[in-house]
Amino acid sequence: MKSRFAVRILGIIIPTLLILASAVAQGQRAPGSVDEQWRSYGHDAGGMRFSPLKQINRTDVQQLQRAWTYEVPEPPDSWIASLESTPLMVDDVLYFATQTGRAIAVDAESGKEIWVFNPTKDENRRPVPNRGLAYWEGASPVACTGGHQGRDRRIFYVALDARLFALDPATGRPCEHFGEHGAIDLRKGVADSWPDATYDLTSPPAVYRDLVITGCELQEHPSKGPSGAIRAFDARTGDLVWRFNTVPLPGETGHETWEGDGWKDRSGTNAWPPMSVDVEHGIIFLPLGSPSYDFCLFSEKCEAF
Repeated sequence: MKSRFAVRILGIIIPTLLILASAVAQGQRAPGSVDEQWRSYGHDAGGMRFSPLKQINRTDVQQLQRAWTYEVPEPPDSWIASLESTPLMVDDVLYFATQTGRAIAVDAESGKEIWVFNPTKDENRRPVPNRGLAYWEGASPVACTGGHQGRDRRIFYVALDARLFALDPATGRPCEHFGEHGAIDLRKGVADSWPDATYDLTSPPAVYRDLVITGCELQEHPSKGPSGAIRAFDARTGDLVWRFNTVPLPGETGHETWEGDGWKDRSGTNAWPPMSVDVEHGIIFLPLGSPSYDFCLFSEKCEAF
């Protein structure tokens, strides 16, 4: 409950975060200084949530004044899912996502909208909390924009329909050579047999070297449903690189702890909160939920379980 309360608080104070990011960027960011930006959900891959900037401190924080406000578009009924996104700040641009399926970039100094990406155009789709985006920068034989170059930059974003998009940070357009015209359907391979079951991503992917690593949000009941497998995709092509089954299959470590066929199609064991990466040792930490239970609270509903 504490973790859910914390992310809701983040949604409430996003205007303050935007103001602080703007002031910090103007006053202290040295060009090219990665450490003084905010390139990951928790500042860095390890989720330390610490910035070395010192211009704003306990002695002057009370002097801050609102510089600008960006109004997030809200279609009907979006109030049922709060705005929980923590903005990234990369090269004086803020990137964040909304509970209504949009990825947005605004100028950190002025608050002026740079671009909005909304792939579904379905204003009636159920709002889903979205805690933010992921940023990747690295070498690529074919850049997001299609030109051949040594270095490339991409924003990774998961839409309401569970498609993972690679976007050009400058324009918000999908990277044509990533997956299928810029996107990967994350339901494929884990939710094929459950077309109507809940499967989405409410937290930003983790980034390690040239890998984009995704968890998911799943149902808590009934017991049978989509897999909560953790998957890593190539940041340049979208190809699947590895998969970790949170409910181990036959032959995998831990499978013997499941009695009988209890492991088959077991849902619920997922990583819906943000994941963190120990870059030095190449380890990813997964905040996993519990498997969906296989007992009934009400006898008349037992058939559904």
